[in-house]
Amino acid sequence: MNSPVLNLHDQTTLPMTIDVHLPELDSQKQMEVYGLLTDIRSSMRRVENEFVFMAIKLGQMQEIVGDQFYGYVQSELGLQKYQVQRMLTSYKALATHLSDDAGRIDLALGGRFTQGALRMFAPVTDGNVVEEVRKLAAAGEKINEAVILRVVAAHETDQEARIALLESEADRARKDLDKVRDQSEVEKLRLQSQIAASTEQMRKMAEQRLAVEEELATLRKQETVVTEKEVPKVPAGYTTIESAIADATLKLEQAQQRERDVARATELLVAQQVALQANVTELQTSTAEFEEIKSLADRFLLQYPQAKIKMIVNANSAQRAAVAGLADVMIEFGTQLRNATSVAA
Repeated sequence: MNSPVLNLHDQTTLPMTIDVHLPELDSQKQMEVYGLLTDIRSSMRRVENEFVFMAIKLGQMQEIVGDQFYGYVQSELGLQKYQVQRMLTSYKALATHLSDDAGRIDLALGGRFTQGALRMFAPVTDGNVVEEVRKLAAAGEKINEAVILRVVAAHETDQEARIALLESEADRARKDLDKVRDQSEVEKLRLQSQIAASTEQMRKMAEQRLAVEEELATLRKQETVVTEKEVPKVPAGYTTIESAIADATLKLEQAQQRERDVARATELLVAQQVALQANVTELQTSTAEFEEIKSLADRFLLQYPQAKIKMIVNANSAQRAAVAGLADVMIEFGTQLRNATSVAA
């Protein structure tokens, strides 16, 4: 035969069909037990409400009396310090988490908390946990210690997942920064090699230009000799003075054209060298910035391990929001770095 069990903490209303799980009792005695059970539940509700009322009054009294509070309460009410401290902890939960912006405590919500739940609820700083527990109470759920623990555990799991994701993305971003830095070094060496080759080509072009200028000067001198002679002399290799002049003129024009070509090529090489140097300068600046970002990322990973971040985000909702925003930015930055290095590879 099962032992009689009366669940005095269940404050829900029993159905019209009386079932008190005491089959050994006849119907009349079951009716009497049901009546007693109803009275006890009503008394428990009054006790809970009176406890909330008394906790609020003691909290208000402490704010007025100050340092003499515990001695005064013990002498006037006969309450021991540990009893008063429990009530004050409950008052802290009521004033902090169950009051409006004007400081008015919602007694209806407070009445749905057990004494133990209020004491457990008092030190909670996670705004999301507070909001969810308030919603459960507002929906009519009786809030006990198990409910508080369940909500806190659910939010801690979500928070740990976000922190793990943040750490993973930070590690990826650091690796991507290393990759970008290595690629930047390779690109820098390539550009420097191009600049060296361009400088050598410019040197050769300058030599060619000097040779053309010397040839042009010689041709001009020959032309002067031909035109200023009173008695034209046919140069060797020519049959007439006219053919010698025509050939000299053609060579002069060809030399002048080569000079113009060399000048244009030189200008183009100078422009290319300036552009290459600008690319190197920009690349050096970018490399320095990425190295600084990587250094900061390494320092943050050491300075803010997961446990420390968890303490920070638990402090208040503003810090939680700031860390969540930072996580989103770092995830986006890491994605951009990863995409860029994947394309470059």
